[in-house]
Amino acid sequence: MSEESFKLVKDSLSKQSHAASQKVTKKLTPHDELMEYRVTPETELAPMEFLFKMNGTECFPLSELVANTGKAKSGKTLFLSIVMACCLKKNVLGLERIREEPIKVLWYDTEQSAQSTQQILVKRIIPLAEYGEGVNDLFFVFNVRGIGWQKRRELLAVAIEELKPNLVIVDGVKDLITDINDGTQATSVVEDQMGLAQTFNCCIVDVLHQNKSDADRNMRGWIGTELTNKAFEVWSCAIVPNTDTFKVEHVMSRMKRNEENLYYRLDGNALPCPCEKPDEQPREPNGRFASKNKKNSDKPKFEVDMAKLNRDYIISSGNDQEVPVTPEEIPWDLVKLFTDAMEGYSFKRFNQLMAVAMDISNIEDRQYYYHLKDKAVEQHILVPGKDGYRQQGFFLNSPEQRQRILAYEAEQRREQHEPEQTSIPFTENDEAAPY
Repeated sequence: MSEESFKLVKDSLSKQSHAASQKVTKKLTPHDELMEYRVTPETELAPMEFLFKMNGTECFPLSELVANTGKAKSGKTLFLSIVMACCLKKNVLGLERIREEPIKVLWYDTEQSAQSTQQILVKRIIPLAEYGEGVNDLFFVFNVRGIGWQKRRELLAVAIEELKPNLVIVDGVKDLITDINDGTQATSVVEDQMGLAQTFNCCIVDVLHQNKSDADRNMRGWIGTELTNKAFEVWSCAIVPNTDTFKVEHVMSRMKRNEENLYYRLDGNALPCPCEKPDEQPREPNGRFASKNKKNSDKPKFEVDMAKLNRDYIISSGNDQEVPVTPEEIPWDLVKLFTDAMEGYSFKRFNQLMAVAMDISNIEDRQYYYHLKDKAVEQHILVPGKDGYRQQGFFLNSPEQRQRILAYEAEQRREQHEPEQTSIPFTENDEAAPY
C-alpha cells in the first residue's frame, strides 16, 4: 500500500472512531432513554427458553427467577437434588430435561455445613443422575455458610459472571440479607438477582421458608412478598400429613401451571423414588385443611392377614376359638404396643414410630396402622407434638398422666349431665305454694 493510500485509510478510521466516540458520549434525553425500553408487536425479542418439562409443562425458564418454598424440613433441598440430577440425566422422577446436552449448575449453599453439602452431592445427586467422571466440569458447588452476608452476595455475582451456569440454586436467599422484613434489602437482593439472570441468561432458583403457622403457606417476610411478586414460578414442598410421602406442588406460574403434583418417597438408600398419590385431605384457599365429604369419611377397608399379627399385643378373650370378624374388632393392647414401639424414648418422630410399631405387631397395611394410631391418640396413650427440630411426632403419656386425663374428662362429663342448682324464684311477699 502506498504512503498516500495508507494516509487515506488512517484518516477514515480516525473519523469513524471520533464519530463513534461522539455517539457514546452523547447524553440521552429522558425521552430517548424511555423509548429504549418500549415493547411493540414488532420488537425483536428472543423466545423464552425453558430448562425442563414436568408432565409436558415447561418450567424453570432462563433469564428468570424461580422460588422454591416449604416449611422447615419439608424436602426443599431434596426436590432441588432431583432438579440438579436432571441436569445430568435426561429424566428423573417425571422431570425431563429439554436440552439434549447436560446443563451447567451452580449450587450456592448458605445453610448447611460443608460436610452436609458434600454428602448430598455424593450420596444423592450423583447416584440419582447416574453420572460418573466429568461431574466437576458441570457442577460447581460452593458452601458459603461461614462468611458474612455481604461477601456471600458479592461472591454469588462473581460466580455467575465467571462460570456462566444455566441453572443457579441459591439455598437459601435469606442469608444474602440481614433482615427478611427489611423492605429495602429485600427489594435490592431480588432486583440484583433479576439483573444477573437476564444479563447471563440463567435461571436462578431462590429457596425460602414458609411462615411457621401450619395454616399459612406464604413465604416468610418482605423478601417472601418480593419473590412472590417477581418470580416467574413458585414450587412448594411438603410432607403429606400422616405419611412418609413428599409432595411437590407447582403453586404459581406466569404461563401454564402444572396441575399434577409430584409425589415420592425415600428408598432404603435415602434416594427419592416415585410413589402413588396418597389419600390426603384437601386444603381451603387460606391454607387450612378442608372438611372431608361423606364419601371420604367412610371407614377404610383394611387389608389385614389375621394369622400374621403378633398376638402378644392382642388382648385375649379367653376363648381361642373366637376370631374377630373385621380388623376394627381386634382388641389391641395399644398401651403395650406403643410403649414397646417407643423403645424407652419419651418422643419419636412419626415415621420412626410407625416403622417400629408395624414391625413388632406384624401389621403390613399402613392405613390400618394409622387407624390404631388415631385410637391411641383418642385414648391419650400418644400425644401429637414436635421435637426440638420442629419435626412432627408423638409423646408417650405415662400411666399416671393418662389416668389423670381420663379422670378429668369423666368429671367434665359428669358436670355436664348434672342438673343446674337454682334458687326458687319467690319474691318476699310470696308464700309457699300449697301441696
